[in-house]
Amino acid sequence: MVLRSRLRTGLEGTSSYVHFYDAYNFGNHDYTDDEAVNAGHLDAKGAAKLTTRIDSIINTFP
Repeated sequence: MVLRSRLRTGLEGTSSYVHFYDAYNFGNHDYTDDEAVNAGHLDAKGAAKLTTRIDSIINTFP
């Protein structure tokens, strides 16, 4: 968790255009096996879910 916090602080501190989003969250996520090719890669269904989330986050920025 310390590394994730450092990454977030370090990356987001470099520019107001850089934002850190941890979709994996140490395995505490809601992606199912049906949405993945394997433990490290989403398939088209999972990618669509992630893309929707990223799009909604982007739309919160001015």
